[in-house]
Amino acid sequence: MRCLLPRAKSAWRRRDRKGGRPMLEERACFEAVLWYLSRRGPWRKLPGRFGSARTIQRRIMAWRLQGTLDALWQRYLEQRTVEDRQAWRRALTPDRGDRRRQWYWEMLGLVRACSRDDR
Repeated sequence: MRCLLPRAKSAWRRRDRKGGRPMLEERACFEAVLWYLSRRGPWRKLPGRFGSARTIQRRIMAWRLQGTLDALWQRYLEQRTVEDRQAWRRALTPDRGDRRRQWYWEMLGLVRACSRDDR
């Protein structure tokens, strides 16, 4: 998974700082995405250990534009067992009138594609 993520920037130093906090690690962001997908709750319920929900949402959009999000999700699913992939498929099955962002539906499409291969 690490090879799919962009290289970490050099150590955060005061003279390089333009303001704000250091970037949240990519792994923590991806774990936050997994938390969100598995809980199906609102972003405001995201535990503090993952950072702010807005930070995660911005990272999702950046990864989506780079094509990294699909690759990360695909790699993650490939490393799961058949039962885990089926559990993800059930967890991501939409409720009636479920309004989600486009990336959510793309994740569901990838897990469905993997599930078809499991049959």
